[in-house]
Amino acid sequence: MPVEQRAPRSEAKRFWQKPGLFGFNGLALFIDAFGTEALTWAPETIEMELRDEFGGDAEEGNFERLMVAISVLNTDSFFTSVPDFIRGCVTLSGHRIGENAMILPNSGEIAWGITEAMLMNKPDDKDPFVPEIVEFIRQTLDDEGVLTPPDVLRIATNSRELVEKVNYEYSDDPEMFSAIQKNEEDRSSAIDLMVKGRLKSMLMQLRDLPLANSKDKSELVGKLLTKLPLTGDMPLE
Repeated sequence: MPVEQRAPRSEAKRFWQKPGLFGFNGLALFIDAFGTEALTWAPETIEMELRDEFGGDAEEGNFERLMVAISVLNTDSFFTSVPDFIRGCVTLSGHRIGENAMILPNSGEIAWGITEAMLMNKPDDKDPFVPEIVEFIRQTLDDEGVLTPPDVLRIATNSRELVEKVNYEYSDDPEMFSAIQKNEEDRSSAIDLMVKGRLKSMLMQLRDLPLANSKDKSELVGKLLTKLPLTGDMPLE
C-alpha cells in the first residue's frame, strides 16, 4: 500500500501500544500499514516492522492477538488442532499464556474465540471443527452445567447423558427441576450476552481505528452497531 494512503502513524501507534486491541482490529491495522503480503512474514519480522513503523514495541497482548489472527487467516489450525484452538480462544479473549502453562478457556471464552475467528476466516465447511475440538467444547459445557448451549456453541452437541440425568433425578421434584433449568438458561443467556457485548466493543474500537478507508468502514460499523442497541459493551480486560 502506498505510503500516502496509510493512516497517520501517530494515530495508529496508540492502538498498538495501549492494551486491549482486539485481534480482528489488530489484523485490520496491520494490513492497512503493510499490505496483505506482510501476512507471510515471520513473527520476528512482524515484531521488528511494527517497532520501526510505529516507533515502539506493540503491547505484548496486542501482539499475541495479532499473531493468532494472522494464523486464523492463513491456516486452518484453529479448526483442526486442539492446542491451537485452546490457545486461540484464551488469547483472543484477552488472556496471556505463559511458555510453560496452559490455560483452559471457559465456555464464554470459547464462544468469543469462535465468533472472532469466524469473522476473520469462516470456513466453507458447515462443520469446520475436528471431532476432538467438538468434544473439548462439549466437555467444557458439561463441566459448567450448560445443557443447552447458545447459538455460537451449537456446533458441539451437548451430552444427552447430563440432560437425562437431571430429568431422571429431579423428575419428582418440580421446584428443584425448575431451579436447575432456570440456572442453566441463565448460564446460556450470560454467554450470549457476553459475546454480544464483546462484539459491540470490538465494533466501537474498529470504528475509531485510523484506517485508510475510514469512511466506508465507519458507515459499515454504524450499521452493524444498530443491531446491538440494547447490549452493554465489554472491552478486553
